[in-house]
Amino acid sequence: MRTIGVLCGGFLLHLVFLASIFDIYFKTPIVSGILSKPNPVPGPAKRLVFIVADGLRADSFYSNDKSKSTPFLRNKLENHASWGVSHTRVPTESRPGIVALAAGIYEDPSAVFKGWKENPVEFDSLFNQSRLTWAWGSPDIVHMFKQGNVKTMSYSPDDEDFSGKEASWKLDKWVFEHVKLLFDDAIGNPELNDKLHSDKLVFFLHLLGLDTAGHTVKPVSKTYQTNLKYVDRGIQLIEQLFEEFFNDGKTSYVFTADHGMTNWGSHGAGSKEETEVPLLAWGAGIKGPSRAEPWDPVSPDNWQLSDLKRHDVDQADIVVLLASLIGCSIPVNSVGRLPLPFLDLPVRDLAKLSFLNAKQLLAQANRKREILQRGSLSWLYRPYWKLTSEEAQIREKLINQFINSQKYDKAIQLSEDLSDLSIHALRYYHNYYQGLLLTVVSLSFLGWIVWLLCQLNIPYRAGQTILLLGMGRHGRLINKVFLALTCLAFILIQVQGLEWQFNVYCLLPLLLWWSVFSTIDLWSYNFISTGRLWNCLIFSAILLLFIEIMVAAFFQRWVLSVGVLFLSLWPILGTEKTALISPSLMFSWLFSCAILAIFPLLPVIGSESNVRLVVFSGFVWVGSLTFTMSVLQRNISMYQTVTLLLPLLFALWIVQSVTTSLAAKAGLPFVYQCASWLYLVFSWVEASTGEKAVPKRLLRLHLSIVPLYMLLCVRHEALFLLALCFHLLCWFLIEAQLNGISFYQLMRVEFPHITEEQSAKRKLSFEDFRRAALFVFYIFLSFFGTGNIASLNSFEVVWVRCFLSVFSPFTMMILILLKTFIPFVLVTCVFRAINITIKAPTKSMFMAVLIISDLMGLHFLYLVTNEGSWLDIGTSISHYVIVQVTVLALVLLYGIASVITGAHVPNINFKVRGRICRLWGDGVSHHEDIVVKLF
Repeated sequence: MRTIGVLCGGFLLHLVFLASIFDIYFKTPIVSGILSKPNPVPGPAKRLVFIVADGLRADSFYSNDKSKSTPFLRNKLENHASWGVSHTRVPTESRPGIVALAAGIYEDPSAVFKGWKENPVEFDSLFNQSRLTWAWGSPDIVHMFKQGNVKTMSYSPDDEDFSGKEASWKLDKWVFEHVKLLFDDAIGNPELNDKLHSDKLVFFLHLLGLDTAGHTVKPVSKTYQTNLKYVDRGIQLIEQLFEEFFNDGKTSYVFTADHGMTNWGSHGAGSKEETEVPLLAWGAGIKGPSRAEPWDPVSPDNWQLSDLKRHDVDQADIVVLLASLIGCSIPVNSVGRLPLPFLDLPVRDLAKLSFLNAKQLLAQANRKREILQRGSLSWLYRPYWKLTSEEAQIREKLINQFINSQKYDKAIQLSEDLSDLSIHALRYYHNYYQGLLLTVVSLSFLGWIVWLLCQLNIPYRAGQTILLLGMGRHGRLINKVFLALTCLAFILIQVQGLEWQFNVYCLLPLLLWWSVFSTIDLWSYNFISTGRLWNCLIFSAILLLFIEIMVAAFFQRWVLSVGVLFLSLWPILGTEKTALISPSLMFSWLFSCAILAIFPLLPVIGSESNVRLVVFSGFVWVGSLTFTMSVLQRNISMYQTVTLLLPLLFALWIVQSVTTSLAAKAGLPFVYQCASWLYLVFSWVEASTGEKAVPKRLLRLHLSIVPLYMLLCVRHEALFLLALCFHLLCWFLIEAQLNGISFYQLMRVEFPHITEEQSAKRKLSFEDFRRAALFVFYIFLSFFGTGNIASLNSFEVVWVRCFLSVFSPFTMMILILLKTFIPFVLVTCVFRAINITIKAPTKSMFMAVLIISDLMGLHFLYLVTNEGSWLDIGTSISHYVIVQVTVLALVLLYGIASVITGAHVPNINFKVRGRICRLWGDGVSHHEDIVVKLF
């Protein structure tokens, strides 16, 4: 019960640590209670055609060698339009990009947990500020803006097929055709015709075809260029439709994208290909092209646009441009800046629009300041000194004077300065409690780590710890001090009306450190009086070095290769029992380290697929498992071997057949799709069958899980898994030999039932800490061994080709996590096998694992940033989340490993199942002498 309490407490604690970065760095940008500012300038356009090509990166659109795909838009760019590059933010996904374009805000991070499909909070947007909006496109996008004045139309989610069976441009064709249907209906519908001739209208076209084509056939393919050409032709027809229907020159056209895409067809991270998208605007109120200046942004040579002036913007700036074109209010929570170079308006109107933008940003800063000031104690509150309320009023009055006196250039300059200050003030108040939260969460991390160390070193039974509270020399004083601090913290939180989570963040470190100091007499005696202090300091230095190596591996995968090579020397240099290891096993260990060290040096999985390599890997697995079965099974026949390997062989057939079908654009065969989902269910049931003998149960686990993993492979992952499993086998055998366990004894060691497992009563040794560190190393090696999974763009839609053909973000995410999860399970099962074989103190070893992981988590907490390049921001978030989620997963993984290896599923009563189960007999096969030689 004590261990369960520690694990449950640790699980909840790490949920707090995981959630903390969103409160520290990434709180919702939306502030309620702000009134919209009326636009004082009549829009130069009565209507806006806003076209978003999903997944179109700037380079794919502007490159001259692809200009033949977009002759209409290229002509607009060179002769009629203003153009530039829009810089997006991470995560480079569809919903956050569309929200930034339509509302001027960078998505609330809590939307991650809703798949970016629902609004986690209500926000103002261009669409509800307009008089009427018509929106066509993907149901995931257009319906999130559906309300009274926004009419949304979408195709079925089942039409978003990435199997290649249907041409991706058909999604865009649907949009173009339904826009035309609207105008066809207006001919015989006077009410609709009157609405179409009113002002402040928005026509929003979301084109998903390019994103689907990029995922399916990559952005450099001919199919992608065909889709891009269709988009160009469709936009030409849309412009012709609008100009013929209205014929008044009052239509503005803006073409952009929500995010880009890598060469291998993925997005989500912060690379240049994903964060730079095209922006092209023409029509009413838009300037035409102009000559480039030396100080303008430099375009790549292959664009052949160096002679034309380029205007770069942040993605949130676009909504301010759109609102200015049709004369509606800027969305109240927008953080965008007015891109003046795009507008062809009198300087007087530009000055008024700049002032409107400044006042809209200032209103947000003032509202943030009011909320903080109202709840803070006067002696604790610290305003943003560069823009106090008095300073803001003076600046507003001065800008008004300049506009009234027709000094428009000065008014524009002062408005831009006020906008800058407002954004800085908004950021200051948004992060007002960042320092406090970072401090208390860090103290919680340290308190938890120290508390775990105390539990490892208290020489009394765990149940006595609570009884000892307050009995030390300083117990009463410690209790009084921490009680006073707790009361003070609680009162300050309540008086200032802070959010409820501040109670958790501020009181948690007090509770943890109170638990630490309450046993100070015990653990200080154990460390100092017993003379172990010097050894502990040396060990701490080694542990911190290991932590730094693991942290470095998150940034450079080759560090893992170096780590594996250094690890190969451990049995030789790291123990006095090296002589117990047989030469054959030592050679196998060195060979496995050499092979495993190769994989972190290979290209990231996802850049391209290679089905032949997957099939080859599968047959290598077949050979390896066949040899292992011949060693562990008694008198096994060829027929029995093939029967056991049949699931793996059929999985390889599915992979090959599905790939061939998709390449022929015949879609995903339903039979193979059903078979893949059956693998997903029954693989885990099959893994829990068979004998409890440790070697045989581990073999059954591999026979059951590897076929499922094959269905999710695209390149050399299966070879990596084979190298990892071979290495883990060598580790398992070395640990057994170092503890004097022969192969015959090992064959008789059984996994206990999950309700019967008992931990050794001995104290944790440095060798146990070393095993825990190796376990953590193997977990992260399995995580990063085949790719930078910390980056969202490592994920590839083709991973799930055997399971899905229709875009389904949550289902795809679950399958991708499952692929990551499978190596974790295998590593954890081997770790449990080692603990049971050598009779290690499992509870204490798990605490050691938590200590190592939390030291890494504390390091990454200070590497998280919300400033700098979007690549840096996205990477810092993903690293911290990976560490925290991994710690949470380790708690669950060990329980899952206990179920898989300790449970026993009764045999299913049908002929084939019975035949397979009868293969698992007792005793040792006559082939065991092959493995015995390793000893």
